Amino acid sequence: MNTGFTIVKPDDDPVSRLRTSFPDLWDDLLTRADPDTPHLLYFAFADLLMERRDDTDLWDRVYRFFDEIAEGRDGAAHDVLAEAFDRLCDSDMRDEVETHLGAAAKALYQRSKL
Repeated sequence: MNTGFTIVKPDDDPVSRLRTSFPDLWDDLLTRADPDTPHLLYFAFADLLMERRDDTDLWDRVYRFFDEIAEGRDGAAHDVLAEAFDRLCDSDMRDEVETHLGAAAKALYQRSKL
């Protein structure tokens, strides 16, 4: 019997996504921001990334992470990603970060630069 309903599994929330993608950074992030405030957590994530600017393996993972979120349709995830982008846009890494982003992430990033 076809009821006409479609079951859609929602994306992981932005905090869970960050925790599962970067378990190695999670404890450090918790000392910087409360996971109940995702916007601040992503801002703190950007600060942590800037402190590890020479860790190319980490940044490779970060760029993939940014691209995956930007390519999704989760508006809440886009909003918190914009917090990280805002912070990165205000740093001396502004141009470097932009050159490594995929098309969807780059579009979000460029809006953060305005």
